[in-house]
Amino acid sequence: MSKEISLEKIISAIKNNLVIILIVSVVSAVAMGIYTKVTVVPRYSSVIVFCLSADIEKQGTTSANERNEFQLANELMSTCIGAFSTGDAYDELNQNLYTINQAYEKIALTGNNVVIRQGDQTSNLFRVVITTTNPQLSYDACFAFEEMAKQRVTKVGKLKVERMDSPDVATQPISSGTIKNSVIMFIFGFAVASIFFVIKNILDNTVKDGAAVCEEMDILLLAEIPDVYVAAEAEKVYAAKVRQSK
Repeated sequence: MSKEISLEKIISAIKNNLVIILIVSVVSAVAMGIYTKVTVVPRYSSVIVFCLSADIEKQGTTSANERNEFQLANELMSTCIGAFSTGDAYDELNQNLYTINQAYEKIALTGNNVVIRQGDQTSNLFRVVITTTNPQLSYDACFAFEEMAKQRVTKVGKLKVERMDSPDVATQPISSGTIKNSVIMFIFGFAVASIFFVIKNILDNTVKDGAAVCEEMDILLLAEIPDVYVAAEAEKVYAAKVRQSK
């Protein structure tokens, strides 16, 4: 018996099996949350903020000199950020880190650990976020970065880097994505379970009742053999209600 796919039938298939679909979705979300908690290593971030300034020959008024210094530093900001992101820069950072604490001898931070962002296109401020699995390492790495930046910035021009905001030792790990992953898995579980029951409903060609046969085959129903057991149960329920009403 062929079945026509319609939005009404899809909604009906989901509605009739909504409890099972929700159970599958919740179980999937919980399982993903536990998996994320167990497998994801906690990571800690420290943030340090710098200001890039220039030193040019003094000409004209003080305000003009300040404006020219600001513009020069701003124009060279992207160049400096690029200079702080090279392989040699990370070698210097790791060497500075070893100088701070010799326990970091085998530590090798890379671009995966360091994020450098300019405040905005018209700002001379830039922030450095360093993320590792050790909060103290992230904190110390900020100062190692500062020493590296001060050494390398002079190679770009008559520039200097000044710390504007000191880092803190992180007390809480950054988000592991547990909630996000659980929500995604809930939606995924709901979608998969819904699709399963919709397909099951479409492929089900069993006869449910006479009305369904008439609808599918466009014929007139003359008679239908009742379900004796269902009729008997219905009669018992009806009799009980009558006795209660008396």
